[in-house]
Amino acid sequence: MGACSVGGQFTAYDWKEGIQLVQQNAAYEYGNDPYNGAENNVSFSYAGDISNLTKAQHKKYVDELFKGCSKCQGFVYKIGTEGFHIITTKFKETPKYVGELGWIMTYTQEQAWFKQYKRPCILVSANNNGYGYCIAGGTISELKTKAHMLLRKNSYRQNFYIVRKGKDTYIDCGGNIKTQKNTRRKTDEKTLVLELNKYEYVGIAPE
Repeated sequence: MGACSVGGQFTAYDWKEGIQLVQQNAAYEYGNDPYNGAENNVSFSYAGDISNLTKAQHKKYVDELFKGCSKCQGFVYKIGTEGFHIITTKFKETPKYVGELGWIMTYTQEQAWFKQYKRPCILVSANNNGYGYCIAGGTISELKTKAHMLLRKNSYRQNFYIVRKGKDTYIDCGGNIKTQKNTRRKTDEKTLVLELNKYEYVGIAPE
């Protein structure tokens, strides 16, 4: 029994999201054996932004982090900006029961939701477990505004659907994403600019 070092890089909106993906991939590749020496057996914390350090300073910084590590402990630090996602809300007309909506909304649920809200349109989404739920009822204009606000609030990581009573199509509400290496950090009512932070991680894992 001993310990080994783990490390690497990832790009994500925030370090928690990035390290979660790293650990999921490690679990898929190496399994959940607590002695496999992989990233999924390390508890990481954020160590700060070191994007302004030189290569020599960076190496010294990492060496000091390793000295401070105990078994199954690791650190994540920011090493620079990869680019930006420029996201605008997009509404797409889609045949009903095509795509994810067909999985989360049955005909019976649709009828029950329209009966509950008594409005011409309903806004539907899925929870973390993949089950559909109705958020609100209203006109197309009202629900487009609400969907836009919700999409921006959760950084376009969730899907929303506007269903109209008696129609064989629905409106798929999502984001049109363009990636740019450099852009002004400008956010207005129509555009959301998300910085893609590039991170490194270091740590000690069991072996």
